[in-house]
Amino acid sequence: MEDFAARLEAAMPNPVSVIIGLKDSVGLTADQVTRLQGISDTLDAALKVVGDSLHAVLERAGPNPEPGVVFGRLRPHLQEGRAKIEDAIAKARAVLTAEQWGKVPAAIRNPRRR
Repeated sequence: MEDFAARLEAAMPNPVSVIIGLKDSVGLTADQVTRLQGISDTLDAALKVVGDSLHAVLERAGPNPEPGVVFGRLRPHLQEGRAKIEDAIAKARAVLTAEQWGKVPAAIRNPRRR
């Protein structure tokens, strides 16, 4: 179950930190990096809460859980995580120029298409 929880958390990476990591190729200014870092930090905190919720659901499920029941209980937390990620991406996009946004990989710009 711990391995499963780790895989679920890995499915919700912080795309804003990826954008910051691409600062040279995207052409970010120091001010943009600072603003993006604030968005990234907020998302990290939100995703930690979601991750903690996922772990709690899995712990309560016990050693031999019914997969359908567990997935049903995980689904709202996963949706919350996706919503937080999408909100952070929208905020990050607002910080970037259209040209810079175009340099961000499509997998980051459109996380649902991954």
